[in-house]
Order: sequence, then C-alpha cells, then structure tokens
Amino acid sequence: MGVCIAFVISQNQRVDLTSRRFATALILLICAFSFQFVLFDGQPQWQRERFFFSSLQMLFGPLLYFYTCNLTLSEFQWRGRYWLHFLPAPLLMLLWWWQSPVQNMHTLAEACYLANDCEPLIAHRGLYRWAAFISIGVYAFLALKTLRQHTQHIKAHFSAIEDLQLRWLQVLAYFMLAGAGLSACYDLLGFMGQVQRYVHSPVYALGSTLVMLLFAWFAIHQTKADGGFIEPSPTKAAQTKETVQSSSSLTKEVESKYRTSSLTQESASLLWQQICDYMQNEKAYLQPGLKVADIASVLEHPTHHISETINGYAGRSFYDLVNRYRVVEAADRLASQLNTSVTEVGFDVGFNSTSTFFTHFKKHFARTPKKYRQELSKGNKEILSDLQKEKNSLRNIG
Repeated sequence: MGVCIAFVISQNQRVDLTSRRFATALILLICAFSFQFVLFDGQPQWQRERFFFSSLQMLFGPLLYFYTCNLTLSEFQWRGRYWLHFLPAPLLMLLWWWQSPVQNMHTLAEACYLANDCEPLIAHRGLYRWAAFISIGVYAFLALKTLRQHTQHIKAHFSAIEDLQLRWLQVLAYFMLAGAGLSACYDLLGFMGQVQRYVHSPVYALGSTLVMLLFAWFAIHQTKADGGFIEPSPTKAAQTKETVQSSSSLTKEVESKYRTSSLTQESASLLWQQICDYMQNEKAYLQPGLKVADIASVLEHPTHHISETINGYAGRSFYDLVNRYRVVEAADRLASQLNTSVTEVGFDVGFNSTSTFFTHFKKHFARTPKKYRQELSKGNKEILSDLQKEKNSLRNIG
C-alpha cells in the first residue's frame, strides 16, 4: 500500500519535482519503518538486523525540514552540502555494527538506574534512541520556524492565505516535536526504573501507518505554497523581518526604515497616501484574493515598495490591513442590508471562507457576525459606536 501511495504522490503535478521526491521519500521511509516493526517483532534472532533499520528514523527530521523549505521558499535550491544532514543515519548503522553483539555491556551501553530488569539490548540502544529524539525534535522545530516565517511572508503579500498557510504541515511538525519530547520523557522514566521501557512494536507500527496515511492525503492535494510570483526585494531592508509595533513607535520605525531603503521617506509617505485613497475610494478590498501585486500594478510601483510601506505606516501586514477593511465594510452591511444573510455578506466583502470571516470579525468586534446583527436588532447603540470607532481608526491609520 505504501509503495502505491508513494507512486501517486510522485505523479502529483501540482508541485515541483523536488517536493514530490521529498514527499515520496517520506512515505517510503514511514512504510519501511512500520514494516520492520511487524516483520521482526517476536524474532530475537533478527534483533541486530532490526536495529539497522531503526537507524533510518534519523532521516525523518531532515526530510520533513527540506520538504517544508522547498514548499515555502521560492529561492530554495538543493545543494550538495545538504546531504550532510542525512549522514547520521548510516553512521549510526556502522556504530551499531561495531557495538554488536550485545551479550556484554559495551562502552556505549547505558546502565539502567534503579531498574533491576534492564535488558542488555535496551541498555545498548540508549544512545540511538536519544539521537533520534534530538534529531526529530530539532528538525521539527526548524520546520516550524520556517513555517512561521512563511506565514509572515504570505501575510505581507496576500489577503487570502487559507490555501498557502500549510496548517496541516504545522500540525505534523508539532506532532513530531511533541512525540519526540514525550518519548524522551518516557525513556527517562524507564531509565529511572519508573516505567517499563519496552512498548509493543504493533503500537509503533500502527502510529507510523496513521502518520503515513495522513501525510499522504495532504501531500497528494498540496500545491506549491511559496507564492512564486512574488517579486523579491532587491534591498537588504526589504528582506528584513517586519514586526507589528505600537502606534506610538510607528513614526520612529518609519524614519529609521527608510534611511536604508531604496524608497525614501517622502516617496513612501506619498505612496502610503495613494494606497489609502485606493483602498477607501475604490474599495479594492472587496476583490476576493486581493494581492499586493494587484495594487502594485494599479499604482505602478514595485510590490516590495507596497508591502514595505504598508508595514511601515500601518504597523501591520497587508493581510491584516485588507481584512480589517473587509470587517468594517461587513459590519456596515450587516446593519444596512438586513435581508442579506451573514454568510453572503462575508463573501460580498471579499472573504473566501465563512470561518475566516467569522474569525476576523470576532477579533475586531468581540462577537460573531450573527451575534452582532442580533444585538443591532435589539437597539444596542454600543454596537454602532464600536463601528464608528473602527471607521475613524481606518481613516486615521498610519
């Protein structure tokens, strides 16, 4: 089954060849890892060969990390030195060959503290277990860091990020990080003699199979998520990480930023005014899937100048700014278009999904759109006051 799934993933034309190769390798690795648990379970004469296979778990982390990089980074290219990340697996295989047989306590074997029933095999495998825990944990952390940077990147260029955010990959990375942490804690408790250190192999096999199926499902439907048509900034300042600052520090941030940018403070101020006029007068935010590139095309400016100006003057990402305009427009329509359903209002103002609409609306008005309309019908004047404050805030932003 795993081989068939790997073949299907290898034919997924929605992503590039490198991503398909990483995904296929991950599926085959999980399949082989699950199979060896079942194949060698209950056969002590094959224990040495079994743990040669177990060293392959050192490949999980690098494969996940490079798969994440290739999906999210448009400039990512495979380089020869990256093969060093996969070197620990064959090295541990050689180390296990040198350490075998396990009848006597080897130099690398760990003693089991307060555990009278510590088997020699378990004692000899301590180094390998912890190497796997650390490897999986570190690479899962690096994958999550890459995904967080990816989220910031797409928020700077897109108003709809549901198909680009890779939440499923974030969940998988968190799952691997948590699994490595829990396994390390369990092994430590076993070292202290508090729990039995051996867990039946079918449990591992079942868990690995479930991970393989879930990964395969999402990988088959995955598309390239790097927004490859985003124009890269030629300046160092435009490539630095933008952070959301408080309104009192925005002026200082703008001044310092444009000292080193190709966009001067004066031209940035003029461009910001053009962006505000375009958003408020033309209501560009009503366009579903609005991108920075769309505004750049209309205003005839490079995309990195648009993104840089919004971050500097609005103190927030393009994604947050556009969706704030949409939320305020939706609140206005919920009050004036009583015969239009809440869901329809969300789509009319530019949201691509009801869940995203509800999330952003509740963020700004502390209630769902349905609750908002219900309170309006009851004559709650505080609702209209909050709406007016949001409108004034948008007019005075930056």
